[in-house]
Amino acid sequence: MKSNLIISENIRCIIVDDEDLVRERFRIGFPLAENGFEIVGEAEDGEEALELCKQLNPDIVITDIVMPRMDGLQLTEHLKALMPRVKVIILSNYQEFDFARKAVQLGAIGYLLKITSGHRELLDLLERTRKEIELDRELLLEKIQERHRFQQSKPLLRKQFIMNVMDQMYASPESIRKEFTMLELHPLSYGFTIAYLEIDKFAELKQTFHSRDISLFKYVLMHMIEEVSSTHYNGNLFPWTEENSLCLWLHWDSAYQMEQAESQVYALFQKINEFIKLYLPFTVTSGFSKAKRLSLDHGQLPIHLKEAVQEAISATSQRFYNNLGMVYTYTNFVPYHALGEAHKQNLNNSLQSINPFLDDSSLRRSLYEEVLSKIQEQHVQPAQLISWLEELTKHWTANDPLGATSLIDSLEMVEVLQDVEAYLLRLMQWKRTIQVLSSKDHQFRIEIQDALDYINTHFHKPISVTDVCQHHQISPNYFSHLFKAQTGSNFSDYVTHYRMQAAKKLLNETTLQVQEISERVGIADYKYFTRLFRRSTGQTPSAFREQSKSSS
Repeated sequence: MKSNLIISENIRCIIVDDEDLVRERFRIGFPLAENGFEIVGEAEDGEEALELCKQLNPDIVITDIVMPRMDGLQLTEHLKALMPRVKVIILSNYQEFDFARKAVQLGAIGYLLKITSGHRELLDLLERTRKEIELDRELLLEKIQERHRFQQSKPLLRKQFIMNVMDQMYASPESIRKEFTMLELHPLSYGFTIAYLEIDKFAELKQTFHSRDISLFKYVLMHMIEEVSSTHYNGNLFPWTEENSLCLWLHWDSAYQMEQAESQVYALFQKINEFIKLYLPFTVTSGFSKAKRLSLDHGQLPIHLKEAVQEAISATSQRFYNNLGMVYTYTNFVPYHALGEAHKQNLNNSLQSINPFLDDSSLRRSLYEEVLSKIQEQHVQPAQLISWLEELTKHWTANDPLGATSLIDSLEMVEVLQDVEAYLLRLMQWKRTIQVLSSKDHQFRIEIQDALDYINTHFHKPISVTDVCQHHQISPNYFSHLFKAQTGSNFSDYVTHYRMQAAKKLLNETTLQVQEISERVGIADYKYFTRLFRRSTGQTPSAFREQSKSSS
């Protein structure tokens, strides 16, 4: 019987082709999102795609064969070696048939003819691939469950014990030793190092997988770290304050081990990262402290332990200005600077200068790069930068509390500097859209007004750019550009926003079931609707309805 423990709401795809039109066809021309497939990235060649795969951990890569730098066959080989869980679908022309067959021999799941394959062929192959992915996950679960004797309370007790030690809650060294024995921790020794780990893009992970799956993934991660580290070292692993964080307390038996600690711990976490890439659908960033001398009998343990934990967390925070999925040492840590009021005002002024150029992608990018450069040069403390973004959002969305909630909730996805750019773009596009739609003097061109009327009339059915363009006999490329210029939003985002507004109205004014409301606003997949609604409002549909009832 099929287990329902691993449930992925969307299958994540990367499209690889050196032709813009081919990538655009997948992005716009195929009904992927409504069938549960999400394009999370695009690349023009295999080399770029491989780097993207390491960052995004997709489920499926759809790739052309003949490309510059690294072709589709080489990409397939690399993915099979480095990320065997990723499924590959080959795009080929008639004259590339032998290459396509070779790709299948190398591990690709199948191939599509670029020119003649339509919606049905693509979706059939994607559905077959989805089944293989689900089967892989089922097999992984079976392996996990065979060894799964997870005692839920013990890791939490261990975490509380460490915090109590740092807060000097124990009267004597003997009471600390007694806790170590009771919690089955490795005995104390000559010295120690603290490592801090964070699961990257955890907010996105929670949107993709069921909470039970995430608990199991975390169990696998903890088991993996314990298994790899215990081969050469004595250590204690426990969850930390955030749900995506762990701490590893490594013990050293001699002064010589302490001298070698930095290189040894770095190599250990590089090895752990290799296993994570092989078996889990996410990356982990880790950082570790300097080695500390353990002086239990002189009351120094709480001081040294607190210092080591702070160093490890600071080391890990270096990912913000660098990369996810890496190992960082505290010895390379550069202290952050506070974000002062003058610097905030400087950034605010820079953002205001971008607003008139949102439709000019090249100019917009150069202006954003200027803002990000200022942040990087100042080396702003990441937490203070997030606070500034929250302040900015509240100020700009003062007249739209729901919009503010949705935007602020998405701040938890900001983990690296590049995420700041994406967030600012979303915030400014939201501001632009509200300005345009609320302007009494604004007049839409007739083609766009017709499109808006079409959405108003047909939003309860599947709608695509192609449908609207066929209805009004207009070029899709021209229409997409015109729609963005006139409304400040792309077509699919506008339709989604319209549907979510309609859904909120139905939730407030009717007693219809959520699944029925999903269908009435044109989204057949109830889970997909729930995810879109949560992105839009920061709440599930049921929670939104309850809040509306209690406030009325």
